[in-house]
Amino acid sequence: MIDRKFWWMLGATVLALVGSVICILAGWAGVRDEPSVAAQIPYVVTGGGFGIILMIAAAALGSAVHRELVYQTLRQDVAVLQDQVDEVLGAVGESSQSAPTSADRPSRRRLTADEEYAGEGYFEGEPDGELAEVGAPRRRPLRAAQRSQS
Repeated sequence: MIDRKFWWMLGATVLALVGSVICILAGWAGVRDEPSVAAQIPYVVTGGGFGIILMIAAAALGSAVHRELVYQTLRQDVAVLQDQVDEVLGAVGESSQSAPTSADRPSRRRLTADEEYAGEGYFEGEPDGELAEVGAPRRRPLRAAQRSQS
C-alpha cells in the first residue's frame, strides 16, 4: 500500500518539472522577439535560470520518490520474510522438545589483559582487540624475529 507521503512527493516532483518547462518556455518566448543581446539577458536569467533550478529540484524529488518506493517494497518483503521465518521456527519448535537458546552458545567478548598471553599482545593471524570466544585456546605469540619479518 502506497502512503500519502509518496503521493505528495510525486505531486511535488511533477509540479517542479512542469514549472521548469514553463519557465524555460517563457524565457524562450521573451528571447525570440528581442534582437538585442542586452535585452535578452533578463529573459535568459529568469526563465532559463529558474527553469534549470526547478529541473534540478524535480530530479532530486524524483530520486526521493523512487527511494521511498524501493524502501516501501523492501519493508513489505522483509515483513513477509519475517512471517515465513516465524512460521518455520514455530514448526521447528513444535517438533523438538528443546530448542537451542542463547545460553547454549559460547559468549563472545573482548579479552581482558589478564586473559591475554604474557608478552606484547601480538598474535599470529589476529589483529589486536579481536573478539574471541571465552575459554577458546589462543594462537601462539609471534617471536620478535617473526614480527620483524612481517
